[in-house]
Amino acid sequence: MAKKAFIVGVNTYGLQYAEKDASRMEECLKKYQYEIFKTNGNKKDIISCFDSMLDSCNQTDIVIVYFSGHAIIEGNALYFLLEETPMNSSKINIDHLILKFNKSNRASSKLVILDCCNSGSARWDSHFADNIFILTSSGRFERSREFDNFKAGFLTYYFCNNILNPCHEFIDKDYKIRLKRFYNWIKIQAQMINSSEDDIDVSIPHLFGDHIKDIEIVKVSSSYFFPSDFDELIEKEKNLSFHVKRNALINEIRKQFKRENFIILKGQPLVGKSRLLENLSENLSCDYVTLEISSHGCRVEKSDTFIYDLAEKTIIEFKRWAEQNSIDFLLDSPTWDHYSRGNAQIAFSQLLRLLKKKAGKLPLLFIIDEIEHLLDRTVETDKQSFVFLDWLVRNPKNGFFIFAGSQYIDFSHNEQFGNIIAKGRVLHVPYYEKGIVQNIYAAVQKYIDDETDIIPKFCVYTNGHPRIIRYLVDELLKRFKYNLTEQHKKIIENDFDLIIESVTAKSCEILWMLWKRLSIEEKFITWLISRELYTDFKYNCDKIIELSKHHIENTAIDIDKGIKKLILREWAEWCDDNKMTFRFKLGIFPHWIQYYSITLENDLKWKK
Repeated sequence: MAKKAFIVGVNTYGLQYAEKDASRMEECLKKYQYEIFKTNGNKKDIISCFDSMLDSCNQTDIVIVYFSGHAIIEGNALYFLLEETPMNSSKINIDHLILKFNKSNRASSKLVILDCCNSGSARWDSHFADNIFILTSSGRFERSREFDNFKAGFLTYYFCNNILNPCHEFIDKDYKIRLKRFYNWIKIQAQMINSSEDDIDVSIPHLFGDHIKDIEIVKVSSSYFFPSDFDELIEKEKNLSFHVKRNALINEIRKQFKRENFIILKGQPLVGKSRLLENLSENLSCDYVTLEISSHGCRVEKSDTFIYDLAEKTIIEFKRWAEQNSIDFLLDSPTWDHYSRGNAQIAFSQLLRLLKKKAGKLPLLFIIDEIEHLLDRTVETDKQSFVFLDWLVRNPKNGFFIFAGSQYIDFSHNEQFGNIIAKGRVLHVPYYEKGIVQNIYAAVQKYIDDETDIIPKFCVYTNGHPRIIRYLVDELLKRFKYNLTEQHKKIIENDFDLIIESVTAKSCEILWMLWKRLSIEEKFITWLISRELYTDFKYNCDKIIELSKHHIENTAIDIDKGIKKLILREWAEWCDDNKMTFRFKLGIFPHWIQYYSITLENDLKWKK
């Protein structure tokens, strides 16, 4: 596998840094062994260089095509300008190059980066191959500005600077930086700059491509966690030094603590961060836990200083505590991705991909509770949500969907949503309708009668509404189990996925009944126990112990925002006594489901 990059940068229409951006991109990619095809010549030379680059590619190659400069829209096409006067001989049809790039069967991963005005209007077609992506610095009819303090365009600066100095938010278990997580991180930086800097207005980058597939940009060396100029970096640049130090902590902890017991406390950004940190600092000393938190989003100087002090806690202190206990604590920074629009959709796409692999040839049947978790709350005006939903329900490979209402939004009165339901493989059952359980059961039965004689792989996606859970136990599984052949019983027993958010104590009890009734030995299930934890701590623990005897693969505990000293130490003692492994976090739906997917991909098994 080779890596190749085609790079063009031209200063036109008053631009100062486009050519420097091209040189910066060249320098960045060269460090990751990209073969560079670069030209700033005339139109003929650029097209010839592009064709030569394509001809040199093999089917396993990673290819990046990069343009920095000024672009205009003429008709429905995007043109990159080589000179001040937009004559035919001095402008390149970007859409034609993208089409040619897409049609080429060479290269396994293709990325087009457009750091220019109006780049969001670049041609993207839903019929494009799933291995080509377009990353743009602006939307349609938006300016893509240069910044004197960067001496660069925003997209190129953050792309190159953070690939050369990566932090763990966008690095996977194989030390690879993949496009989607990296893009989400860059988008968050743009949003944070816009909210904190009065004199800077950054266009939000856009990414076009397949909802499920992701591509590798570069693979970093694990040695970057301890750079040779570590002390110099600390003195030179505060933000970078913190990232480096944080990554050093996490990397060292991962190396030193290979035992099963591992607890991660996840913090929620921008919401009550200062109070949370002060509470933790008062109630937890370094004798119990090493705290390590990201400083993103902390506007208060006191919080910033406190976080930096926490980063000074040593590995030795952490190790001393860990040696005295059978559990490791790490308070980690969140991925920040759940504040980027569409992240829930990306996360669900990741989950869907995993479930497809598990299902094999079995058809998928989803029952989704509270669909707003997958869509923007302002769904009436959010085109991205509708594009995602349309793709989700119209693709037969994704399975059949039953939307079991929504607590916040009545989607049935939305015409666009209704059109998708009418044309897609989906049934909407609003909460206000009488007999929701019977309606869902009838829909499942009709699906089985109409679509297949094979019992589908059920994937129930719910907020833990007891009525839905009870329905699963008392209606769906009971009826099918007692009326099926032994072969079909085996399918249900081995291939039922239940993905639950905010499970209450009552839901724990119902699910425990489900476990006993079906005598299932192994499952694929995620638990998040929320506010009930404070009022019924021991009850929930006992239920989890019962369920853990059946070898739950992945157990996650969601502690809500009000962390208290007693709760933390109770959990630590309980985990220690029962020699159990749990992942603690604070967060909302898109966050945990994304981390859940990453956890599975990292092959981290949470066992007894």
